[in-house]
Amino acid sequence: MAGSVRVKINNKGAVALLKSQAVLDELEARALRMEEAIPPGNGTFTATGWIGKDRTGGRAMAMVKTMDTEARRAQAVDNVLTRAIDAGRG
Repeated sequence: MAGSVRVKINNKGAVALLKSQAVLDELEARALRMEEAIPPGNGTFTATGWIGKDRTGGRAMAMVKTMDTEARRAQAVDNVLTRAIDAGRG
């Protein structure tokens, strides 16, 4: 039988990773894939990414946002953003 294994997380390294340009680029690519997966005729959506401020600890974030009433209606009625989540994975 093998003994127990202890894992110690490098906190500074984890924080640096969450704030890195590589993570931001990956999140932006995923948001863009989600935006592209929304069928045409459902309004205007836009994918954006940014590095957060103090409240978020400065980590990388991304989102797909509705830009007009038609897009908000499509999300409310048909859940077009929710259906596009799988496109953002992988």
